[in-house]
Amino acid sequence: MKIYLIVLFLFFNVAFAKPQDNLAPTIINPGSVEVPRSVTSTASGSHEIEGLKKSKVEISRDSPQSLDSTSADKDFVGLKAWLLKLINDPIALFTLVLAIYTFQLSRTTTRLWREAKSAGKTADESAQAAKIAADSAKRTVDAYMMAERAWVSLVGTQTIQFENAIDINNQLHSGTQFHLQWKNTGKTPARNVILHSNKKIILPDEGEPSFQFDATGENMKQGVLFPEALVTTPPQQFVLADIERLKKREIRIFVYGYAEYSDVYSEQHTRHTEVCLEIRYDGVENGRNRFVLTQSTSHNSVL
Repeated sequence: MKIYLIVLFLFFNVAFAKPQDNLAPTIINPGSVEVPRSVTSTASGSHEIEGLKKSKVEISRDSPQSLDSTSADKDFVGLKAWLLKLINDPIALFTLVLAIYTFQLSRTTTRLWREAKSAGKTADESAQAAKIAADSAKRTVDAYMMAERAWVSLVGTQTIQFENAIDINNQLHSGTQFHLQWKNTGKTPARNVILHSNKKIILPDEGEPSFQFDATGENMKQGVLFPEALVTTPPQQFVLADIERLKKREIRIFVYGYAEYSDVYSEQHTRHTEVCLEIRYDGVENGRNRFVLTQSTSHNSVL
């Protein structure tokens, strides 16, 4: 803007200045300028020399003021002639204005580009910081949910020996029952809980049996399991004849347990705990059979 004002000022100063007959400066010879003598000496030579000295105007060749004044006059005349050329030649004037405008536009464009680049960098940094904050918040929420969610776990087994029990066919039997004990060790209730158990008897040379959870089968319990609540699955019973064969190591006995549930934080996400135990005879204690339950190599998982 300052450049535009200076150009306009010089333009109007030249355009409305009074015309002069001679624009060329009078160049003074850096010597001496003689002024016509007003008095003619009629006396001796000394009076004539004295008169000439008095009628002389001396200009020093080495005077800085005189040289600077002459240079300034030359510059002013050159500038004025240049401006007059601009006035008389519209194309030259337009070219000058266009050059100034282009220069200013280039500066403005460069400044805007730098500001946009800085703003883009700031936006990227802000987006990165927001992403880090969001990830941190999600990890915090996930950790809280993991600490507070329900955990249905197998916490123990219970062995009960029975005698002369009547089965569904009104037959008397004696033997041993095995109960799997489950507990919600979390801090919030477990919902839609399904507890399932099963058993299998195999020969010693057979591999470990396979089990499959059947939500529609028998030996199940359903409901809500509150924190620290302890429940058992329906018992798995083995008659006395099976126990005697187990003592002789003629058979192997396996008990399977499965718990399916959802927690209050993700009701649509189903969780489960699966366990498979082998029952081994471990002698007699206080007149009663003693058993040891060991974990099998398959069907043991948690989600």
